[in-house]
Amino acid sequence: MTKPVHELVQELSSSSERVFTDQHRVLSFSEYLELVRNQPRQQTRTAAQYVTDCFDYFGSEDIETPIGTQKRYKLFAFVPENSTEYPVEGLEHVQGEIYRTITQFVAQGKINRLILLHGPNGSAKTSIVSAIARAMEEYSRTEEGALYRFSWILPADRIARKKLGFSEEATSSPGLDSYAHLEDEEIATCLPGELNESPLLLFARDARRQFTEEALEAADISPEDYHPGKSTSEGRLCPRSMKIFDALLRSYNGNLKDVWRHVRVERFFLSRRYRTGIATVEPQLHVDAGIRQLTIEQGLASLPTSLRNISLEQVFGDLVDANRGLVEYNDLLKRPVEAFKYLLSTCEKSSVAVAGQILPLDVLFTGTSNEAHLNEIKQTTDFASFKGRFELIQVAYLRNYEQEKRIYDHQVVSRLGARHIGPHTTELAALWAVLTRLKKPDPNQFPEEARPLLEKIGPLEKADLFANGAVPEGFSADEVIALRNLSPLLWEESRGAVVYEGLFGASPREIKGIIFRANERTAYNHLSPLALLDEIQDFQQERNLYPFLKIEPMGDYHNYPKFLIYLRNRYRLHILREVRTALGYVDDGEFHRLLQRYLSHTAHAVRNESMRDPITGTMQDPDPRIMSEFEQLVGVANDQANIFRQDIVQRVGHFKLENPDLEPDLEKLFSVELQKAKKKYYAGHIEKSERIVQTVLDDLEGKNQRLNPGVQEEVDKFIERFGTMYGYNETSMKEALGEYLQCVSE
Repeated sequence: MTKPVHELVQELSSSSERVFTDQHRVLSFSEYLELVRNQPRQQTRTAAQYVTDCFDYFGSEDIETPIGTQKRYKLFAFVPENSTEYPVEGLEHVQGEIYRTITQFVAQGKINRLILLHGPNGSAKTSIVSAIARAMEEYSRTEEGALYRFSWILPADRIARKKLGFSEEATSSPGLDSYAHLEDEEIATCLPGELNESPLLLFARDARRQFTEEALEAADISPEDYHPGKSTSEGRLCPRSMKIFDALLRSYNGNLKDVWRHVRVERFFLSRRYRTGIATVEPQLHVDAGIRQLTIEQGLASLPTSLRNISLEQVFGDLVDANRGLVEYNDLLKRPVEAFKYLLSTCEKSSVAVAGQILPLDVLFTGTSNEAHLNEIKQTTDFASFKGRFELIQVAYLRNYEQEKRIYDHQVVSRLGARHIGPHTTELAALWAVLTRLKKPDPNQFPEEARPLLEKIGPLEKADLFANGAVPEGFSADEVIALRNLSPLLWEESRGAVVYEGLFGASPREIKGIIFRANERTAYNHLSPLALLDEIQDFQQERNLYPFLKIEPMGDYHNYPKFLIYLRNRYRLHILREVRTALGYVDDGEFHRLLQRYLSHTAHAVRNESMRDPITGTMQDPDPRIMSEFEQLVGVANDQANIFRQDIVQRVGHFKLENPDLEPDLEKLFSVELQKAKKKYYAGHIEKSERIVQTVLDDLEGKNQRLNPGVQEEVDKFIERFGTMYGYNETSMKEALGEYLQCVSE
């Protein structure tokens, strides 16, 4: 039964009150100091320490990639429920550089540089900063991430009676320990402390240091593990709060307890929308903070005379809003140089000058810029000064098409509604994007013995290597190992160079446009991989609009007609694999198991040892049939069998010697042999496969008048498997099977 409205209102109100109290939303100054004693580290953090704690709160994980182990910070994958935002894919090295830079700020006790993310348009620079800000918002709502600021409370005359000492006969006001919990009607004026500043700044510096040191010592937190940054240990109140503090102190003849009675401590939450502790600055032509007269506002007419006479001002602007959090200068270098020169001293001194005042700041400075604007400023005489205050972090386009694919799966597929998307469409789009971004390796950057191998690495091989460590046919076993060892060097080859890999090529924005236009092609009634290929072919003709299409081919690199062939072949390879599996042929896992049995028997045979039968438990000789079966599949002649076996065993031995703590990855270590085995096995089933697929296709198109029950059952099973396992509907299935028949007939 639905609750009456008045009961619902009362229930929600009671719940809100409990949450408000549990979150310590409003405290007196004494209550806040007690909180600091209980949570000294949490309540003495600077902005840099807060952001690193935010990173650590979400955690990290080590991931194995073809270019080595990388640390992924989970903060960049966090997206609130029902949010329209998306996670940041890949860019683990950028994540790590940001984290290391912020921890350097923590180590030195202050933020003295601006983190400038630079790279081509659409490389996720703004998305990276947004992800950090998004996580900070969420973190500030947790108990671990609680933040506090303060306001000045001036009670009504009937509460203060003697006007709280603002008259010439200033005396201490008895009766109330704090005005923090007064009702609104009992308050004459509430003046928020500016800059979201910490209530700890109401302590004199020496007393503040002593108090925080004692609290940290009581909590058994050593200076080696943690020490407050300079904005906490040496920071000062903003000018307005300092004027109010001094005026109250004079009125109370130096009685700090009476001054602190006027302090109301409030928990606040970081918010991009409401610009609380987080602000984005668009390109503009002024300093990002200002000042205006406060006492002329009609709503503050109740200010005591003493405060009116000290000419209070109110500061405002992006830096004011962002203090104790993060500010982002979007497209910073679009501004004329003179417009942001103030950032040099602002970053260095952690303060900004406005209208004769110095505003203390505790904020993480970030910014973004494309390479064109960065290169322009590099040509100026001021660049040396800027470089000393900017931490430059390069953000290139992704070069891993599996990561790129997830962008389109998240950001495009969800916007197409009920429209069917043919399997592999987003993967082919991502692969083409990465192919446009890759550079031909420069042999001079590699050891001489590796140069012949580099000549065999085309853009497709490089893309597969970066995505999953796969190496196509045509490479020997030794070359496969050497190539995988070269992967990290290939990845880092041009990093930091003026023209680096990932600087040019198709941006995700352009790829999304291609996908959407492919979806609108009237020749197809679903988003088809073939429609995508048609759209890419048209896109490649727009050389005047997209500079990367004008790059002269270097072999297969930047060879856009060749890229279309790559994509078509990759689509066909997927279909070949899927048809074989749907037909019930031996799957990839069976080849892996066959290899494992072969290795076990071969290792014992080479060492002339008996082996234990896993079923009977008896000792027996290695089975020559098991070894011969695998060797025939990979094309090893009988007179070469012993040499082949020796090589196989040595390969495993070398791996274990170099990686004593790792189990060998057989798929990678023996990829050449597995490719040969699969190719030979499937070659013997082509005619049967072609016959069955043609029957299935005829059935889908209504051409089969009547099939015998056995054949019909086989057809129905194939259709069910093919659709269920790989996501085909009837339309995309017919297209894929037609492509299969065309492929095997060529």
